[in-house]
Amino acid sequence: MSARFHLAQANVARMRAPLESPVMVEAGVAKLAQLRRRGRRAMTRALRPLALVLLFSACGPVPGGSLSGHTAPVPASWAAELPDGRRICEIEARPEKPYSIQVECFVFESRLHVQSHRWALASWWPVESWAAVLIAHPDVKVRLGDELFDVRAVRVDDEAQRAAVLRFRGYDPVPPGIVVFRFEPRA
Repeated sequence: MSARFHLAQANVARMRAPLESPVMVEAGVAKLAQLRRRGRRAMTRALRPLALVLLFSACGPVPGGSLSGHTAPVPASWAAELPDGRRICEIEARPEKPYSIQVECFVFESRLHVQSHRWALASWWPVESWAAVLIAHPDVKVRLGDELFDVRAVRVDDEAQRAAVLRFRGYDPVPPGIVVFRFEPRA
């Protein structure tokens, strides 16, 4: 029989023995601490590649830099570009200091739209929201797949139109604070 088998048997025997001795209790606590440290190191090693990917890509609310792809003409209707009516897209604003983000784009009345979260422009929000960046720098690039579209992000200010878009998205009642943008060809 192997040495590992005998070691395992000894460990089982120790575990079955009552932990009355302070030395045994202390040894058990030390062993648990060692296993936790080893587990933490293994978890850190396993998550390191994922952390690097997230750090260097534009994903979710983590802003990225300049987008690449080939420029395509803006379609008259976005329905062909988004056959399911919605799709994750990337938006780049502020060309002098590129800022890009991934959001869900959707088609409403044949036009491409995006919406923010409810508190995007709240004064207490801790960072500058991508919605605030689009308001300040409306000339943007939208990437769908490997195609880049040069468009203008137009904030939907008309409350009736905004409510119609958000009801289409499933909000009923329509909450305040959500910023809706419609993308139009640049003039």
